Amino acid sequence: MPPETYAVLHLEASDRDAALVRGRLEQAGLAVRVERATDREGFESRLREGRHDLILSDEQVPTLGGLAALRLARERRPDAPFLFVVAETGEDFAVETLRQGATDYLVKERLARLPAAVERAVTEAREHAEREHAAAALRASEARKSAILDAALDAVISIDHEGKVVEFNPAAERICGYRREEALGRELAELIVPPALRERHRRGLAHYLATGEGPVLNRRIELPAMRADGSEFPVELSITPIEGQGAPLFIGYLRDVTERKRTEERLRTSEGQLRFLDALGEAMRAEADPAAVMAAATRRLGEHLGVTRCAYADLEPDNDRFTIRDDWRTTGATTTAGTYRLNLFGARAAAEIRAGRTLIVRDVDAEFDAADGGAAMFNAIGIKAIVCCPLVKDGRLRAMMAVHQATPRDWTADEIGLVGEAAERSWAHIERVRSAAALRESEERLRIAVEAAKLGQWTLDLPTNELTCSDGCKANYGRQPGDRFTVEDLWQSVHPDDQDRVRADVRQAIDLRTDYDVEYRVAWPDGEERWIMVRGRAVYAADGAPQALTGVTLDITARKRAEAEIRESRERLAFALEAADLGQWDLNLNDRTAGRTPRHDQIFGYDAPLPEWTYQMFLEHVLPEDRPAVDASFQEAQAVGTAWEVECRIRRADGAERWIWTKALFRRNPDRRIGRLLGIVGDMTERKQAEEALRRIAAELSEADRRKDEFLATLAHELRNPLAPIRTGLEVLRLAENDPATVGTVRDTMERQVQQLAHLIDDLMDVSRITRGKFQLRTRRVTLAEVARSALEAARPFVDEAGHELTVALPEEPVELEADPHRLAQVLSNLLNNAAKYTPRGGRIALTAERRGGEAVVTVADNGLGIPADSLSRIFEMFAQIDRESATEASETGLGIGLTLVRSLVEMHGGRVEVHSEGAGRGSEFRVRLPIAGGPPAAVPQAAPETDAAADSEGAADAPARRVLVVDDNKAAARMLGRVLGMLGHEVHLAHDGVEAIEAAGAVRPDLALMDLGMPNLNGYEAARRIRDEPWGAEMVLVALTGWGQEEDRRRTREAGFDRHLVKPVEPAVLQQLLAQLRRPADRAAPTQPSQPNDRRA
Repeated sequence: MPPETYAVLHLEASDRDAALVRGRLEQAGLAVRVERATDREGFESRLREGRHDLILSDEQVPTLGGLAALRLARERRPDAPFLFVVAETGEDFAVETLRQGATDYLVKERLARLPAAVERAVTEAREHAEREHAAAALRASEARKSAILDAALDAVISIDHEGKVVEFNPAAERICGYRREEALGRELAELIVPPALRERHRRGLAHYLATGEGPVLNRRIELPAMRADGSEFPVELSITPIEGQGAPLFIGYLRDVTERKRTEERLRTSEGQLRFLDALGEAMRAEADPAAVMAAATRRLGEHLGVTRCAYADLEPDNDRFTIRDDWRTTGATTTAGTYRLNLFGARAAAEIRAGRTLIVRDVDAEFDAADGGAAMFNAIGIKAIVCCPLVKDGRLRAMMAVHQATPRDWTADEIGLVGEAAERSWAHIERVRSAAALRESEERLRIAVEAAKLGQWTLDLPTNELTCSDGCKANYGRQPGDRFTVEDLWQSVHPDDQDRVRADVRQAIDLRTDYDVEYRVAWPDGEERWIMVRGRAVYAADGAPQALTGVTLDITARKRAEAEIRESRERLAFALEAADLGQWDLNLNDRTAGRTPRHDQIFGYDAPLPEWTYQMFLEHVLPEDRPAVDASFQEAQAVGTAWEVECRIRRADGAERWIWTKALFRRNPDRRIGRLLGIVGDMTERKQAEEALRRIAAELSEADRRKDEFLATLAHELRNPLAPIRTGLEVLRLAENDPATVGTVRDTMERQVQQLAHLIDDLMDVSRITRGKFQLRTRRVTLAEVARSALEAARPFVDEAGHELTVALPEEPVELEADPHRLAQVLSNLLNNAAKYTPRGGRIALTAERRGGEAVVTVADNGLGIPADSLSRIFEMFAQIDRESATEASETGLGIGLTLVRSLVEMHGGRVEVHSEGAGRGSEFRVRLPIAGGPPAAVPQAAPETDAAADSEGAADAPARRVLVVDDNKAAARMLGRVLGMLGHEVHLAHDGVEAIEAAGAVRPDLALMDLGMPNLNGYEAARRIRDEPWGAEMVLVALTGWGQEEDRRRTREAGFDRHLVKPVEPAVLQQLLAQLRRPADRAAPTQPSQPNDRRA
């Protein structure tokens, strides 16, 4: 069936509030038909015209106050429930509405209980109407029944003027014992009048017939009557004469009052009980505490009935548990105080009590069987007989009163009734004192609340303009309790900008007869500005003239400051969201619709905000592969009420795929159910891309770390390879010192191994300088053939040693490059060395160079091990190692820096390098492309002509002997170098740190000082500076001899005063050339830089 429609009359001036109320009712599923009135005229008209199930009213509408509307409704529709639905107001007004008959009182800001209040009010009103209707019908029926019984009692007997029976109804037959046939025609006196009264009866009849008067006519009298068996019984008799044209008839109505007489007798015997109840009432009225009332009632009832125990119990709302707080008992009887459950006393007792019927047990053991289970509990607390009267109030079992007997007892009806009456009276008195205590507690709470809230009370007498204020009111205006405070003082306290508004609000409230509620600023005497709230109403005379204003004040400064802080906080939040580029949203979990900021919609690709947004729309934007997980996480979070946070991909309105992040918190309604979800959303696509880049970088770093480990292992291997023959060669030199041929062969081998070590170190240093951006090319105009020949010269020994066939094809015409010839030769020699290394012995290597357009193209090809296809892309990466399973020797792996150096040097020349291989075992081909130089050769500084070191050595053989100071903290290295110089005919002095160097230089004044840089006590830089500071050291030739050969190291040695910078290990021929270029001390000038093949220039 569809829900019943309620007809509602709503007195409300605000369209918004009326819509809110109706919306709340309809949202709760109530079918309502609302008629609205906005003023007095409309309200009275709708009261006259319609019939409404319910009336809702605001506190005030134009021309009509809420209380006046209540009085009108009670006059014209007293049966209709009347509910106030008002803005927040004082407790006094709420109490007044209920006192004047309002059904309920609700606040607009808390409409959650409105639907329940409406249903309850309508239901109770209808039940009340039904009860009233039933009661009226019952009263009418009782009235009719009473009239019939008054006029015609149970027996109706008619007699004529002679006293003979002419009518005898069935009731008369039943009561008197005669059949109608037996009675008709016989004298009534002989039938039912006792003998002692018959003569009196006859005289009365005769008197009426003679005079028309009779003392018993038309009256109810009681007298004895007689049945056919001769027994007498009391009757109530009424005789009515019926006058007609003939002789009169008399109708007598008789009622057997035997039972009534018996009842009256019982009542007379119960006068003692009535006196007891009066005394009981007086005793309970004298008490002001519920416990004292219970004690008085149980003691007096127990003593009066002579029972073992008497107890009063309160029932809990669950309709099962009850508590006996104390009981009266005879000496020796145990107390039953405690909390029990009805079910413990058996099914019969529980059913009787819950049904509201008095439980009467005369003998527990005889009346309860084993299946019921009640006997055990009664016996456990010493009860053999009991009368327990339940008290049902407002449809609920509230309390019980019981008397117990320790032995079986045959309770009389009077005793049972007395217990019930005592229970009712005890309940009334207990509830009275409880209500009084609750009222006192409420008043105390109100007083404490008023004091705690610092409410002030005031009254303004309008005719005299006299203001009366409480101390709290004065305090709100910054005054002390004893200060005089007038209405003029009050207005002077009000902020000038607020005065006109406040006066207007007060005047409007008086004119419209409404309460007023204003907030304004006041200045305290010390200058502090405060906010106060004032609520009040006008009091009117009988003629309608306003007589006074009365109300309360409250200091709301803290609230106003808090509101300002909240506004600032919201502004900061909005700014933070905007700065963080986040959108905000608020999802209603009932209809799944969401409010949100414009940025929210922009994140989903909508430039203009959409009319609405729902959770389903959000899911539709989530990519299908992410959607199930997103929805599952939402449902799981909603089920437990935890925070919801998710990252997912969405498809924006413009089709773009983006990553978003959203986080939200659930909010609960006043009923504690989850109702809303508040959250933020942001576009995290850039962050995801950054994370992906970081993961990629991490992987690359991990790979680089792995390559570094491989490189270090390989480096150790590469260093051991040349060191092994050097160590072995030293041993051979010791053993074969008298065998010149063997010594020469071993020395050549050791020189090649040393060169290999130097070459390896050179490559490492070059890669390091290139990586750090410290590498510089020394370019000049050079031909491609010149570079190729230099590279072939350097690589030829390695190619020949491996037994490879090397073919070379160079262009006939000169191909000029703007390049660093040494570095380009290094590129080509590296490629040739690689080809020799990774081609099995006896292989073929080809070097071709040609001009193609504006490029010079050099190709190094071999038929060696080749390069797997999956390795081609990383062949030029730092420390890259290619898996060459078919390599002739595991030692031929290399450091993985040669090709990196090749690519870097080529690119620094503006060229590029390419690699091609058909795969493992198919050989490799490296192709270097370099730009050809255009225009005339650039003017570049000319280096000293490079000559053969051996020739230079021969030219320097006849050089004069020099005084040489060797300084190195490595004593073995210093001694070895000194021995070489001594064998060349020079005077050698040694020092092993910077301090010794300065002392030795000052003592021996050498022509040349070869000085290490990293030494203890004083390093080479500082030692050189101090030597230069001495007069004798200004012209001394200082040469740095160090393992550090980068450009930065060379700059530092120049600044320290060194003339030259040589990198270890230095060739003896270079030292001889350097010494040969030194002039005599008298005409010494800076010698030119000798050629040094292993002088690593940056």
